Amino acid sequence: MLSIFLPHQIVPQSIYRLGITYMDIITSAKGKRWDSILEPVMPYGSLLRLTLQIRLELVRIEPDSHSFDAFSYIHNGILRNQFGTVNLQTWSDGEWTSFRQRFASTIERFWNHKLVLMPTQPWYAYSDPWSVNRIDPSRIGCSLSIQVVDTPAGNPVHFRFGCVKTSDSFRSYASPEWRSGMLSQVDLNQQPSWRSISFKDHFHMVRFQQITAVHEIGHVLMLNHPRGPGGEEWAYGTTYEEHSSIMGAGDVVSATMARPWQQTLDKHLVRQTNADRKLQFSGVLDSNVLDHSWASVNLLAFSKKTLAEMPESNPGHNGLPSIETSTPKGPAGVDWKHLPFTQH
Repeated sequence: MLSIFLPHQIVPQSIYRLGITYMDIITSAKGKRWDSILEPVMPYGSLLRLTLQIRLELVRIEPDSHSFDAFSYIHNGILRNQFGTVNLQTWSDGEWTSFRQRFASTIERFWNHKLVLMPTQPWYAYSDPWSVNRIDPSRIGCSLSIQVVDTPAGNPVHFRFGCVKTSDSFRSYASPEWRSGMLSQVDLNQQPSWRSISFKDHFHMVRFQQITAVHEIGHVLMLNHPRGPGGEEWAYGTTYEEHSSIMGAGDVVSATMARPWQQTLDKHLVRQTNADRKLQFSGVLDSNVLDHSWASVNLLAFSKKTLAEMPESNPGHNGLPSIETSTPKGPAGVDWKHLPFTQH
């Protein structure tokens, strides 16, 4: 086995040369934010798969727990952070076991089979069934693997989530810089939220669906909100396309979200020639991914003059929307991402 040292302090576990390839391929690499594996999937080199492997620790937060991270403080069953205060409830053993068991599959089911990296030139060499050496413009599928660990022992985790149970409105978050965040017991379920979108002289109340934990894993992957980092209301989007994004209020994946896989791929390709260095990969949606349209969401259109005349309904903890009696706060009338539609 050939062993070399590359930038980013990668120690290759195995390197192999297939036929007369332009470059060597590092099959596995370790990283601070995730590990990764590049391996063939389809026979004869037509498709490879790059899997980002994230080790997560889910921490059970109870009313008598101590503070979880630098953003939260827990005392007498009350959690306080920059978003407010919530009363904590006790997880039952069955609830906690179910949450842990569902976590990885829920995240992987959403992110896998969505994105593909397309090369600008042939780059992958192999021998076909007739022993003919070939170099093809092989595609690379983007995959995500989540491993939930109990206690990090000798193999540090990449990210930690504190998990609370509460009947209060709770705003989940993930901090890539601190590699920690917090979730609630409902964050593995698809929840609705409404956003007010202005088009010409009308407001459009659009109902989006999202699994909060999937959105937060997007932050673990270093993806920002549509309008940039930060938790302000406008960051989640002002247009329909921005709101519909999984990093906004919806569940739509875009080609730009292949960036974590594009950046990680550089760790796996040993570029040695000018041809190697010219090779680029662009992110595209997998052909099986269907785009959302206006017809796929619930839409209420009404004029600005009648906005104040809309009846008010009270939201519950399940995230059901209310249409307010006045224009909500924010450039497009959007509400906080993880809270019911309420006036601020």
